[in-house]
Amino acid sequence: MNKPKEDMIRNLLLHLLIIAGFSLLLTACDNDDKDGNLPTSYSNKLSAPDGGNLTLTYSSRVLIGKDVYFKKKDSQHADMTLFGILPGEPKTTIENMAIQPGNNSYTFTGNATGTNGTTFRYEGSVGNGKMTLNLTDVAIPSSSLTAQEKWYIVHSAPGKSPVYNGVGGPGGSTSSLIGMLYSLVLNNMLGNAISSVLDEVSFKADGNITAAYAPLPDGVTIGSLIVGNGVTGRPASDWQQSPLNLAFYYVKNNTDLYVVPNIDMIIYQVQLNKSTKAGEGEGGLATAITQLYERLNNWSTKGLKLAIRPAETSNADLLLVLEKEEIEDLFLLLDIAKAIIPAETLNQPVSEALSGIIPPEYAPLLDLFLNGKTLGETLDLLHKELNTMPIEIGLYLSKKQTYN
Repeated sequence: MNKPKEDMIRNLLLHLLIIAGFSLLLTACDNDDKDGNLPTSYSNKLSAPDGGNLTLTYSSRVLIGKDVYFKKKDSQHADMTLFGILPGEPKTTIENMAIQPGNNSYTFTGNATGTNGTTFRYEGSVGNGKMTLNLTDVAIPSSSLTAQEKWYIVHSAPGKSPVYNGVGGPGGSTSSLIGMLYSLVLNNMLGNAISSVLDEVSFKADGNITAAYAPLPDGVTIGSLIVGNGVTGRPASDWQQSPLNLAFYYVKNNTDLYVVPNIDMIIYQVQLNKSTKAGEGEGGLATAITQLYERLNNWSTKGLKLAIRPAETSNADLLLVLEKEEIEDLFLLLDIAKAIIPAETLNQPVSEALSGIIPPEYAPLLDLFLNGKTLGETLDLLHKELNTMPIEIGLYLSKKQTYN
């Protein structure tokens, strides 16, 4: 190659490098947020590294376990997508959102409507790799639940129970092991436990579910919840309101209620309330929670479905029914129980393994019905029956407050 041609090629390459470098410089000068127009994700999930890069509040209280996607379109507009933040909406996108440039950041504020009709106000900022977002004035579409908002538990009393028994068929059945155990033992225990620790459930306009609750007093045993009516005569000062943002709800067709637990937020709240004293079996419990986490996360996206039905009893105004297909994942608890219960306990007869838990008068009945089966064999049998029999469990609610 002759020298003039070499010089020409060298000069051409030099000019191309200068143009490319100048273009990069112009792009960098226009890229005030140092991220250009590339989409950026923000998260405050417990699994996010270094505590996440999203500070989010919902109805003026911190909300964790969420993701937000932010894409700057130009210096004045951006698209923002909320993932699983509004009840019943897997994602909510705000397009062409107005943004205001600041010191290495952008701020934004406005009103929006979600895909299901939920209205809300948003305000926040993004910059330095982090986002702050506050959602206020949230209002989900109205339903029969939001019209009343506050519903009261039907407290246990002679002839009254807060729970509906549909295990084995409508009204319950004692023709199977699980039906017998549930009708004679678990139904009473569940009803009395709910009556003892819950007073009301509120379905708030922003999609939050809260409850007035109280812990079981010291000395209350499982056995004492199986017989009688649970804890009665609780003063009004016992009840306290649960925090916001632990669980949300939405309603479809006024017949189906979906409860959406925020697993990350619940764990966060437990950590806030956690005692410094570590209890026995904490490692086993942590393992169980880990095994259920993915299954519960399914509820945290689509929600736990309950059918809304007429109460068909003079003691209540509404019945919320949990059907079998919604709770089949919880049958895993039987396998987890077998994994964390000591082998010597699993090999004991049920009445012996549960002594001190069930009332003594129930022990002979269990031995007769179970024909000497061990606790481990009984758990296997329960799992088998749960997979084949009809199951419904419900909660009665009243518009008027009753007292236990």
